[in-house]
Amino acid sequence: MNWQRRLRRSIPLETPRFEVDIISLAPHGTGHPVSQLAYLQYVRSGILKALAAGSDPEEHDIAQDYHRNVNLFATKLADLVEGEAEHGAPEGMIMAPSTRSFNQPYFNALRRKFPNATDLTCCFERRGMVRSGLTRSFEDVLDDTLFHCDADLSGMGSILIVDDILESGKTVAALIARMEQRGLSASARKTVACALLIDPE
Repeated sequence: MNWQRRLRRSIPLETPRFEVDIISLAPHGTGHPVSQLAYLQYVRSGILKALAAGSDPEEHDIAQDYHRNVNLFATKLADLVEGEAEHGAPEGMIMAPSTRSFNQPYFNALRRKFPNATDLTCCFERRGMVRSGLTRSFEDVLDDTLFHCDADLSGMGSILIVDDILESGKTVAALIARMEQRGLSASARKTVACALLIDPE
């Protein structure tokens, strides 16, 4: 199957509101081969815990292999995003809120590529009441997402949101919605960089 590393998608999937460009290292889902990055989905879904059969999931070969290579994966994603930046470097960057911080290595690598981008990560906070899984509505995730920023974002022409995995797109859509409330233009270029894209097709 021919995999497009850059594609355009409407998010969130259940109630599309925003058009974003997605740049990812690998797909995961029906019709796609399992990659080393599938660890990220296996952790979220509980598959890794089941495979570990009572042992520490992080001692499983799948986890060990991922952690040995995560810095390489992060560098590859950063190089890919840089190569796809046909309109120039992003003006703003956000590391999506995460309970596990699996997206930290990817954000760090991209931050080194784009040091002049405004880092808005610290402006976002989760109430911690819900998670953005498929069973939660976009409205729940949006209500759980707080944005503490007094700046006017109307002059920001492009943003880059970094996450380890993208599935429903609810978290990313909530971040964009909050930024638009602070003036981010609907025409601003919105790019999501993620290691693994869960492809619904």
